Amino acid sequence: MKKKLPQKTIESESEETDIDSDEELLEAFESGEVKPGLNQKAPAPRQYTNNSKLLKTKLDDIVLKLDWIERLDLTTKLDPIVDGILNGKVETEPKYKIETPGDRIVDDLQRETLFYRQAQSAIIEGLARLKTLGVPTRRPEDYFAQMAKSDDHMLKVKRRVLTQQMAQEKCQKVKKLRELKKYGKKVQIEVGLQRAKEKRELLSKVKQYREGKLASLDFLDDDGGKKKNMVEITKQKTKEKNESKRVFQPMSKGPTKGKGKVKSQEKRKSKENKFGFGGKKSGTKKNNMKKDSGNDRKSKGGPKNRQGGKKMKGGGRKR
Repeated sequence: MKKKLPQKTIESESEETDIDSDEELLEAFESGEVKPGLNQKAPAPRQYTNNSKLLKTKLDDIVLKLDWIERLDLTTKLDPIVDGILNGKVETEPKYKIETPGDRIVDDLQRETLFYRQAQSAIIEGLARLKTLGVPTRRPEDYFAQMAKSDDHMLKVKRRVLTQQMAQEKCQKVKKLRELKKYGKKVQIEVGLQRAKEKRELLSKVKQYREGKLASLDFLDDDGGKKKNMVEITKQKTKEKNESKRVFQPMSKGPTKGKGKVKSQEKRKSKENKFGFGGKKSGTKKNNMKKDSGNDRKSKGGPKNRQGGKKMKGGGRKR
């Protein structure tokens, strides 16, 4: 077991070490190794070497000997107007002045004018050099500025813009055609209504002539015979319509089904062309007080005393 030292012994040892360090410092001061005000050793002074020959050779190795077109650097003098301003030949009145104690008046506008004139002289000299070298200084009309995107991408963008423009133009054309179509349809409806009105008037007059209310057919000769022609046209159209209804078109898909009916319809049509159409049959039984007097009416007889019923199957009685 280790024994703990008493606290008094520890304090006495620390005091002895402090006394020893103080004695060492006194000896160092006496010998001159330590001076007052210095806590650590000062670094040794650095020696700089300036080898100009080696620097020039290194500069010659680094410098890129390129043409002026690759560098585009200019060292220009001031414009003649700027020289006149600086030398006092041209008087300018400063507009914006800032007065500072101990300095002369500073004109911001004059300073900016100097920068502008110097850049202007550089531009004049640079353009002259570029023209002598044959370098174009203006962009063509269809020039695309160099961007982060590639030329292929820009061509895609151009095609897309053109397609959008074409789609818009097409949409506008379709809208115009729709408007014209609506207008034409409206005119067509108005013309149809007018013709229907004229037809009704003409048919009513024909009906009045048949009934004896009109003595002559002078109304057919009005307007240069247009109404008469209209009657003939309507008759021809109704005849064609009736003929088209009578034509039978078989619905069967087989090779032989429906051929007999087609032949009978063709035979009937040829006979009608040869002997004429017998006249309109529909509407003859229509109730008309003028045609049918009280005694001439025919009694409508229904199917009476007819033997009806379902047919019996074979052997039904035996069951």
